[in-house]
Amino acid sequence: MAPLIDYSQIITLVQKGLARSYEQDQGIINIPGKSIALKVDANYYLILFPSFIEHVCKICGVMPKTLLDSLVKTGNLIVDPVTREYVKSVEVKWKKEMKPLKIKVGFLISSFVDNAFKLFGTKKKSPLPVSELKISKRSKLNIDPLFTNKTPLNSSVFFD
Repeated sequence: MAPLIDYSQIITLVQKGLARSYEQDQGIINIPGKSIALKVDANYYLILFPSFIEHVCKICGVMPKTLLDSLVKTGNLIVDPVTREYVKSVEVKWKKEMKPLKIKVGFLISSFVDNAFKLFGTKKKSPLPVSELKISKRSKLNIDPLFTNKTPLNSSVFFD
């Protein structure tokens, strides 16, 4: 019989790693076009797949399946309740004049990232502001199933 996995221990390890990594390079979070995670509204961070998972696995020394299982089972990664999918394709942009980019993303509960800085950071203790990244309204239909029975993304997240 396999030993039980302590998901809370893995989550703490990941939050410590994120806080440390952010303090070494603030560009990893909340800078459109550069970051692996961006705060899109007060409740959620958009994470780039597979970049976010690869980075966190590297800095924390955990396997991708273990990381994903930990994020899902603790409720930090938003999952479609019917299909169990957590990766979706969306179109994004952060400047009005730019052409939208199609990327693969997931969504984390904002408190997961914000608490990482608050609890384990030495420089950043307050939550990050919402980034300039916007998601196309065409992509909304694709990601809406993720937010079934959850607080939906704020309407200000979307562009026409």
